[in-house]
Amino acid sequence: MNNKRNPPIAVCTKCGKYSYRAESINLQCSERYKQKRCKGVVGSAMAPRDWEQCPHCNGIGCKDCQSSGYLFVRK
Repeated sequence: MNNKRNPPIAVCTKCGKYSYRAESINLQCSERYKQKRCKGVVGSAMAPRDWEQCPHCNGIGCKDCQSSGYLFVRK
């Protein structure tokens, strides 16, 4: 059985939160910290070169990769 996930398609420019929601791209991030909303913008990260499989969980999902199985690697 293959438990690997597809990579996320977006990432916040400030907090780094991953997203699978295409409709959130170019909108303000919805994450909250200490009752304040993140000031970042959700940016597109759809290119395969934007992501690498997480070496800690081999693509299954863990806290290091926000349970996505991937790490954002675009600089």
